[in-house]
Amino acid sequence: MNQVSEMVSTFCLFFLIQLPVLIVYNLIRNRNVLKHIRIIIAIAYVMVIAELTLWSWSPVTGQTPIRWSDISYNFIPFNSILGSWNHSYYLVGIRNIVGNIFLLLPLAIILKTKGSFRVFWVGCAISLAIEMVQGLLSKYGFINRRSVDVDDLILNTAGFYMGYLIRSVLTHFYRRVLYGKSSLMGVGGSHASQRRDS
Repeated sequence: MNQVSEMVSTFCLFFLIQLPVLIVYNLIRNRNVLKHIRIIIAIAYVMVIAELTLWSWSPVTGQTPIRWSDISYNFIPFNSILGSWNHSYYLVGIRNIVGNIFLLLPLAIILKTKGSFRVFWVGCAISLAIEMVQGLLSKYGFINRRSVDVDDLILNTAGFYMGYLIRSVLTHFYRRVLYGKSSLMGVGGSHASQRRDS
């Protein structure tokens, strides 16, 4: 629960920092603020991802650079997933799996990435960047040691793709409702004009 409140606080902080800048920029350029608000929502959520993956909830003290061999690696697909699933305390495993899936899911809903192939590679690239940065920062002692795990890449990419599917479904229903209202208004208008003509 503490992590959730930290995530919400981080998101709100970076959103509110960016909002005045966006308002001023759009007033100067005479543009609609709502059309660009998705950008600052995405940036604010990226900062939440950075806090979750790159910084611990407590400050790093006495951390020194380490050798590459001291970093924990897993390059065997599904090895960590099966290990988490078979954890003695099952909630830890479920939290790790679900957390990795949901990490990039909201970002896929916010972004307007189109095409299944492109969505897959964008999600994979973002997750790979996170893993690489985690490894580098762990190696040089900037953050507490984090593992570099191919299963994180798999789960993050799957979550990003799930977010894309959710956004596609929501967009489809929104368009159906919108077009349904438009057609009803068109029918109502044609009936009214027929009554006036008669």
